[in-house]
Amino acid sequence: MQFSVNEIEALLSKAARGGGAPAGQASAFGKAGALHIARGFDAADVQGALDALPGGPILSFPVQLTACLSQGGGAVECPKQDLLRSYANGLPYAVDETEAGFTIDTTRFEKVKLPARITVTSKMIDGWRALAALTYVPETEQSRVGGAGAGLTDND
Repeated sequence: MQFSVNEIEALLSKAARGGGAPAGQASAFGKAGALHIARGFDAADVQGALDALPGGPILSFPVQLTACLSQGGGAVECPKQDLLRSYANGLPYAVDETEAGFTIDTTRFEKVKLPARITVTSKMIDGWRALAALTYVPETEQSRVGGAGAGLTDND
């Protein structure tokens, strides 16, 4: 199945929230996961990160990336890990391959070129949608009394 990068980013963010990730980390993961797949890396890395929730790379990679960037200005070295690199590609800085991993050059700016559409298996999409559905408010009379849903009129 083909989707836009934005569709995959939004779905992965919701799936991460459904799996228990905090909103900030879920948003960062959605962007990194979509970049990861769009750049041709293995979507199984993305699935593995979701499977590791409520811990794993979705929580640890933003911290690792911050640690890399806190080394100082210029080019900073980060360990070799494809999904971590996809997180770095979501930053506005240039990311370059090295033997040991990759560097983030905070003195150069670079935008990653992405394809218009990316292909993801329907099995993965279904799994991500199931995780995303865990964030929905149940459709009950009690939830409606509490303000869920549009009610009889939708005035926004």
